[in-house]
Amino acid sequence: MKTIIIDGQEYTLVPVEKVNEVPQLKWQEGNLQVLNFRNGDPIPFCLTNEAWENAGKNGKPAFCFYDNDITKGVLYNWYAVNDERGLAPEGMRIPTIDELMDNSFVNDFPGGYRNNNGTYYYIGHYGYWWSSSEYNSINAWYRRLYYYYSDVKRDTNYLQFGFSVRCVLTI
Repeated sequence: MKTIIIDGQEYTLVPVEKVNEVPQLKWQEGNLQVLNFRNGDPIPFCLTNEAWENAGKNGKPAFCFYDNDITKGVLYNWYAVNDERGLAPEGMRIPTIDELMDNSFVNDFPGGYRNNNGTYYYIGHYGYWWSSSEYNSINAWYRRLYYYYSDVKRDTNYLQFGFSVRCVLTI
């Protein structure tokens, strides 16, 4: 397995076998935790509910730490995921909804989410991961893992919500 360091965070890339028509991908082990876009610009940090809500209402990229606790992981709104400056580090990309397969979350800690008004929910119970696939002008596709039953679903949600992000190595 290959290990890379981005923004001081170490990531191990994990190969995944071919499933259906999806080619073999090398997945980042663990969730993305970058604080800058690929071009070096800082991703706006939203500490307060008001700041988070305003970023979403204005279609601006944002990140937060779950419950403002750096040890609980980073959540990004979809505006950060889709920003032209690139959320995924060099040599990596955010997968489409069809690439976000069930087995890509096998060892993940369910990091919960932050809704559009800034409230946090379900850490330790549910994990949510954005895809790069937009559904319409107000929603994008994501995958949800219910930790206790290893139940993975695909659905859409508002672009303002804060979910985890997982990357794949570009080949």
